Amino acid sequence: MRFGTRDRGWRLVPPRRHWECGAMLLGLLGCTGCLHNPDAMAPGAAPAAAVRYTATIENAPSEAVAELAERSLPTFRLRERGARNRANLLGRVRRDEDRLARLLRSQGYYTPAVTAQVAVPSDDTASVRFVVRAGPAYTLTDHVLAFDPPATDHLPKLDALALGSPVGATARAAAIVQAEEAAVAALHRAGYPYAAFVGREGVADPDTATVTVTSTLTAGPYAVFGPVRFTGLAKVSEPYLSTYRSWDERSPLDRRALDTYQQRLMATQLFRAVAVRIPDEAPSGGDDPVALPVVVTLEEGPRRRVEAGVRFDTDLGLSGHTGWRHRNLFGANESLQVEVEAGRVKQGAAMDFRRPQFRRPGQSLTASLGAVRTDDHAFDARTVTGSAGLTRRFAPRWTLGFGGLAEASTIDEPEGEVRAYLVGAPISATFDHTDRALDPTTGERLEIEAVPFAGELAGAVTRFGMIGARGSIYRPLDRDARYVAAARGRAATVIAENLASVPATRRLYAGGGGSVRGYAKSSIGPLDPDGTPSGGRSVLEAEAELRARVGDDFGVVLFVAAGLVSAAAVPASSDDVQAAAGMGVRYFSPAGPIRLDLAAPLNARAGDDPVAVYVSIGQAF
Repeated sequence: MRFGTRDRGWRLVPPRRHWECGAMLLGLLGCTGCLHNPDAMAPGAAPAAAVRYTATIENAPSEAVAELAERSLPTFRLRERGARNRANLLGRVRRDEDRLARLLRSQGYYTPAVTAQVAVPSDDTASVRFVVRAGPAYTLTDHVLAFDPPATDHLPKLDALALGSPVGATARAAAIVQAEEAAVAALHRAGYPYAAFVGREGVADPDTATVTVTSTLTAGPYAVFGPVRFTGLAKVSEPYLSTYRSWDERSPLDRRALDTYQQRLMATQLFRAVAVRIPDEAPSGGDDPVALPVVVTLEEGPRRRVEAGVRFDTDLGLSGHTGWRHRNLFGANESLQVEVEAGRVKQGAAMDFRRPQFRRPGQSLTASLGAVRTDDHAFDARTVTGSAGLTRRFAPRWTLGFGGLAEASTIDEPEGEVRAYLVGAPISATFDHTDRALDPTTGERLEIEAVPFAGELAGAVTRFGMIGARGSIYRPLDRDARYVAAARGRAATVIAENLASVPATRRLYAGGGGSVRGYAKSSIGPLDPDGTPSGGRSVLEAEAELRARVGDDFGVVLFVAAGLVSAAAVPASSDDVQAAAGMGVRYFSPAGPIRLDLAAPLNARAGDDPVAVYVSIGQAF
């Protein structure tokens, strides 16, 4: 007997020499009947069980099949709830007899027999036994991918085995259907955007326990990329948007390129909505390739935005910042951001400019100018810095940056003001494989930077270089990422003749809300005779957090951290390591997590506060 499928449904074909098991290929895949639950109650309804029962499966061909049946069949899924009455239970079991047989066929057992036995020792209890005779596991000996109409010269050669079909192994329905889907996807990538699955026929030979399957596909017309038309544009230029395309006109049409283009346009943050489409219906044509127009429908978002924020640290006091940003100055997503910061320790203003897709895709031009006055535990200074550079994405997760900077500082020292004039050439590489910017739950981040400096310090020529790296890692501890383990590290060194040849503004420091919480900002490391941190030429930091969600809007955090700063370019064993521990709460607002942290030094020194408090937006790292 032979059965077949068309449009993922099933039809009966007149019997031939062998009997078929096309229906066997359905199984749990499209077997909505296996998962449909006629006993399901309305949401919120309380079960009115009158019969409690147990359920077992005997002689299942494997533990995997038994586990799948217990997850799928209502008799097992609803046994804790029970049944309303005997009739309800008997109907449930009879329906699951057929479902279990179909499940077995989906796993390659095409001649199964399933018997359900129900024992009712009392009016309100029962036991259910499914006795299985699975028969042999059938082997898929051949899987043919055929075309209707027949294949043309442009069509790629498709091999079912290479696409994942279980040829030579047990004829499981899921693997067969996945191979068919992979074949359609391969056609979509090869210039056949309208390719689709048509039907399936299988023939089983019970004498040899083997199956052959023929899957029929339709390719549709061979297509190439045609002209691109934009709709919905007002302030954004078409030439800029075209730089994100990954195809040339008249190249074979690949649906993946359309999806990638749509994602890239959304990533510009210029649009509320983006849709990249080709015509829904396949055009008629002859043997020549069909040029399909690509229609890009866009809805532009606001171009200007005002931002503001506040933070509080016990050592720094209350501080706030406000900023204005223009996302699309000249139509090519040029952004200009102006920000002002005011606090007890730091006051300043900065202006940043960014031009994406500068001269080539994935490359951005950046420039910044800032002035800041700093009055913290380590030094008092007034600094003006200007910089410009290029950043270029050279891999999906990697970005390389290089450029130049110039800096002028006036530093208050005990003996008077010291002036420093520096030029530098920063080079950096960053890797980001996290799922979110402000609240990552999985992935890794890494940033490596090297900056050679030259200039004048207190009237004398100075040269030094800084090399540093910082990274973090995030791992969910459960399927829903409600529990996350996070860790970070930082290491840096300044290569210089001695510490005195490095301006205080460019020395290395540790401690504070963005470093080792529990210690005052920049307080870890060597101290001058008056107790002022002198900074160092090397720094090491490590921190670990355990994050847990409490409900939908809140979370709690436990953390430990440690750090050291050394006057030498390489830390020595004699350098003091300062450790801290703490806990915090998080409120997950639409703008990102708002955090409140309490941290305490574990080996406090004279002058260290017993507890430090931090309030800010975003996770600590």
